[in-house]
Amino acid sequence: MAASWRRSGRSPQAGIELIGADCPEADAEVALLGVEALAAIGIQGVSLDLTLPTMAPALLDAAGVQGALRRRLARALDRKDAAAVQELAAEAGPPANGLPGLLTAAGPADGALAALEAAALPPAARAIADNAAAVIAAIRARAPGLRITLDPVEFRGLQYHVGVAFTLYGPGGTGELARGGRYRSGEEPATGMTLYPDALRRAAPVPQEAPRLFLPLGADPAAAARLRGQGFITVAALSPADTPQRLRCGHILRGQDAAPIEEIA
Repeated sequence: MAASWRRSGRSPQAGIELIGADCPEADAEVALLGVEALAAIGIQGVSLDLTLPTMAPALLDAAGVQGALRRRLARALDRKDAAAVQELAAEAGPPANGLPGLLTAAGPADGALAALEAAALPPAARAIADNAAAVIAAIRARAPGLRITLDPVEFRGLQYHVGVAFTLYGPGGTGELARGGRYRSGEEPATGMTLYPDALRRAAPVPQEAPRLFLPLGADPAAAARLRGQGFITVAALSPADTPQRLRCGHILRGQDAAPIEEIA
């Protein structure tokens, strides 16, 4: 597992990569690491949206759909135009006929997995569906309370991915916080995730400012270190002119303990 940081244009990004493992548990590991990273900065109520960007191409390949019809059907899927998908899939013939049902199956993972299980999928598409079920099972084994949605035929902006892709959404209207999925790193199988620090900063609760503790001249350094470990910011006096008020401290070290200062001028 590797972590990275880069700046793309004006938007900084932080990323994680797991290279060399090609199994559902690896995809689950990266997705859950993203969830844990958000929880560590106070973002709770996260939802995980899984997509299968290779599903629609697999169905179109199996149906032998090429040329203008394939482009029209891809655009209809991209727009989530159910009526157009229904019409064009009927024109393309089996197994593209399954696309309208999978398009409307997007939603909570259990319903989408049931739709995939009931669908008459060709072998390549069935393998994609089975892998998605295995990834979700691996995630739920470690995070049973995580809200998971699944869109079987979403592929917008995901052509880079060769397996399950995922997006982390924050609670309420905080929007997309991270995106990732399975890809190829040269010849190696890989899965990874990009987190968006600007979005995380907007979604995270404002941290409470740590209390400032004034250390008088000659203060016990061991006591100061212990109180820093408890969350205090220690500000040491460097001359008799330094006072708690001047250094904006709400507490003062008295003996071994932090005592609140009732009033700061």
